[in-house]
Amino acid sequence: MYKKIILSAIAIALSSTLYACGDEAAAAERAPRNTEISAVSTDIATTEYTRPTRATQSTGTTAVETRRAHLQTTTTTTAAYTRPTRKTTTTTTTESTFVLSDELVAEKIYTFFTDKGYTTEQVCGIIGNAEIESGLEPSRGIAGGGFGLFQLQDCPQRDAMFEAFEANGVGKYATASYWGRGASNFDSRADFDAFMDVLLTYTMDPNDTDWQNELYLANDPEMAAEVFLVNYERAIGGDDQIIYYEPAKDRYYQAAAKRRDSARKWYNYFSS
Repeated sequence: MYKKIILSAIAIALSSTLYACGDEAAAAERAPRNTEISAVSTDIATTEYTRPTRATQSTGTTAVETRRAHLQTTTTTTAAYTRPTRKTTTTTTTESTFVLSDELVAEKIYTFFTDKGYTTEQVCGIIGNAEIESGLEPSRGIAGGGFGLFQLQDCPQRDAMFEAFEANGVGKYATASYWGRGASNFDSRADFDAFMDVLLTYTMDPNDTDWQNELYLANDPEMAAEVFLVNYERAIGGDDQIIYYEPAKDRYYQAAAKRRDSARKWYNYFSS
């Protein structure tokens, strides 16, 4: 019995020794692994975390990313509002765009006759008669009566004038449809100039030199108005007497006083 107890104690002692030796061998095997794990843990603890970069597709930036980048880099400015221009329509009309005036007609007469050598006083006598005869309307016409600034009656000179109007492209202004249209009579300044050149040229009838020679003798607008009235217009009758022109003094002529007054008015105009 004592032998069994002794053997059991020996077996227990051997078992403890073998277990201890096994633990030491296992510990020796685990030591290097424990060292690696400790090193890795240390690295993880001391290394700064970096967020992984999102992979982009090889096809390029998406439309959403492009729009986002545009909004981030573009400065938005507010443009001033511009009112749209209303579309206009050009309307062509037959109405005259040239406005006639007494002054314009008078200036045309003045230039024409002063270029012929007449003085301001003498030319204003002519203008004074034109204003009474026609109201300074170049194409003033009266059915069965006179025509133009000086109301020229039917005669070879008048026929030649109308032919010249046609030749110069302004014949329509001598027709009845244009009589008395006043300021809207001519379509253009060019037509007015052409018409007046013919009208004034044929006023200077080369076969009628009496009034021209007598007019050179007038030394004031009133006398010049009477000279033109007596020798060119020949408007005999009425209630007014000739005062300044000696060859016809005290004779009665139509609107002689008004012609004198008009001549003085235009003389003041051109002398001022």
